[in-house]
Amino acid sequence: MNILNEFLLKHVIAFYELIEEQVANSEIHNIDDKFKIPLTQQVKDSINNIIDYCGSEDQNQQLIPAKAFVLALKRFIYRFLLIDSNIKNMSLRIKFMER
Repeated sequence: MNILNEFLLKHVIAFYELIEEQVANSEIHNIDDKFKIPLTQQVKDSINNIIDYCGSEDQNQQLIPAKAFVLALKRFIYRFLLIDSNIKNMSLRIKFMER
């Protein structure tokens, strides 16, 4: 039990997030077909306008790094699938737009 004294909360959280990311990857690839609807062009354009795909360091624009966006989106989808008890009657797209 003394080994646990060496870990800080930040270490435990980082470990949990690493595991969650790996589980989310497999869960998202096995998502039910009813959730696999194409994005509208308007939604695609909105996403493209807020994402920094190139890693530019232009401080004038407040863009989200692409990797951070993908990770946040994976976590959102995974957590939605994990905790929503009414999932059979709910559209993921509608739920995403609500939050």
